[in-house]
Amino acid sequence: MSFADFGIRSFVSQTHVDAFATHLAEGRVMCTRCSDCGKLAFPPRSGCPECGSEIFGWEPIEDAGRLLTHTTVAYGPSGFENEVPYTLAVVEFPAGIRVFGQLAPEVAASGPTIGMALRVEPRALPGNRVSYHFVRA
Repeated sequence: MSFADFGIRSFVSQTHVDAFATHLAEGRVMCTRCSDCGKLAFPPRSGCPECGSEIFGWEPIEDAGRLLTHTTVAYGPSGFENEVPYTLAVVEFPAGIRVFGQLAPEVAASGPTIGMALRVEPRALPGNRVSYHFVRA
């Protein structure tokens, strides 16, 4: 499993965060924490967005977060035309990170509300690919 297996379409040919997709395949959604300054990052990065360090550790995103915003996509961009409609959201977690991703179809269909409690969990895709989505906490 590599980062090229993440998502519906892979736009990444090489990366330092192949472990992200492996964690998803093993049932964990992970972020990175810089070993030098402690900054959390999602999506995981090979370099710290705060100090530039390339030394980091992996941490699970386990707690429930709160829905900050959402929008439903009716006309998908190239490569996603057959996936519409789908609902994208930003969820803020207690550790302070904000995660952008897709609401699970059952959450989107039930009428999501700002502030609702959501968890992020791995999602298996066709073709042995992986992603993540938000489900009710």
